Amino acid sequence: MLLNYLKIAQRNLLRHKLTASINILGLGIGIAACMVIWQYVQW
Repeated sequence: MLLNYLKIAQRNLLRHKLTASINILGLGIGIAACMVIWQYVQW
């Protein structure tokens, strides 16, 4: 089942390159912002 999801995700990434790139970039920025905020709160 997981392998099927990975295949579908790969197919969609190859088919919609611009949208996938924007989504992955946004996810990376969001995770980085959460980590920076978490580090700030820890101090």
